[in-house]
Amino acid sequence: MAYRHTAIILLLGIFLSCAKTPQQDQQPVDENALQPLAILKAGANPIWFELGDDGPNLINSPAEAGLVPFTPWPLARHIRAVLAEGDELVFGVNREGFLRTGPWDSDGIALYRIADVPYWAQYSLASLFFIEEKPAALLYRDDFFSDSPAPLPGIRTWSLANSPAPAALEIPAFDDLPAAEGWDVDALRQGPDGFWYYRGVNKNSGESAPPQIVYFRTADLGQKGEAVSISAFQNSVLPEPVSAAPDPLRSMLKAAFDPAEAGSAQVVSPDFSAPRRFSGGGENSGSLSGYYRSDETGSAACTVLIFPDGRGLSRVENSEIIHFSLPPLPEGFVYTGLGLSGVTLFAAWEEQQGYAIGAAGFMVIKPFP
Repeated sequence: MAYRHTAIILLLGIFLSCAKTPQQDQQPVDENALQPLAILKAGANPIWFELGDDGPNLINSPAEAGLVPFTPWPLARHIRAVLAEGDELVFGVNREGFLRTGPWDSDGIALYRIADVPYWAQYSLASLFFIEEKPAALLYRDDFFSDSPAPLPGIRTWSLANSPAPAALEIPAFDDLPAAEGWDVDALRQGPDGFWYYRGVNKNSGESAPPQIVYFRTADLGQKGEAVSISAFQNSVLPEPVSAAPDPLRSMLKAAFDPAEAGSAQVVSPDFSAPRRFSGGGENSGSLSGYYRSDETGSAACTVLIFPDGRGLSRVENSEIIHFSLPPLPEGFVYTGLGLSGVTLFAAWEEQQGYAIGAAGFMVIKPFP
């Protein structure tokens, strides 16, 4: 364990040393350009990170994570959602920014941090999604668990750029809900019908008056939406049936839900514009996390599903389904999301107590031969 961590730290140190002291035949490094936080070479043993005040910190296991007070999930630092883009992954870190992975040399994975903590720390991450093939995040001000003194987010949507900080992004669909007039957009999701559904809230009606709440949908976030009913908005959050999933994801979901050990599965994929949720039809309220990649990405088609306790199923192309287990977590900890960057698996974890989160981070491993 110690040797593996040392190798990662040395590799990072060598990279940063070369970046800061270019040789005469090298071009100077642009300090404003995005540079890897670390270069990871994963193997069969897990590499653990916790989300600290200054970004991901290497730890020996979640049991050794720093003591973090339990905080309601909209206010806690944790990986809120995952997107997949080719062989890259994008993690939306609540109250912080983005993490991104990408191939490095022949067998390495670069880990990047794109953060604006002073701004993002005031707000909660409502949604992670693609717009015009760009990963983007929607922020809102949480007033349910806290009486936030922060103003409504004047910049509510952000995207990735080749810089250490996220880039402000305008979404035309939200033009009729300006923060200057008291509007916050606190929900955005893609429904099973393909439309984007979002909710605007305005609490400037007066102390005794209830807040104004409006619901919209649009086929294209680059265009203004149309008003819909509250029932249409609520129906948009319902999971899709397993029959709506592309095969071989469909067959994998059926295998995971037989017997029905989980009520639904949230799946990320390079083929999806946002995470999609599928119902197993069971009464259990538990949820799996999944990753699906078709062969159109240029890599081998594969599907991976994991339960919160780390039990999982995987399948590459048309091979047999493999049952496996990720490294066990301490009591009170669960796995909450995953994705593949090449053949390297990233799994988000967090310490949970009801609706509150304590320590949180992610694990990196190559679980399959």
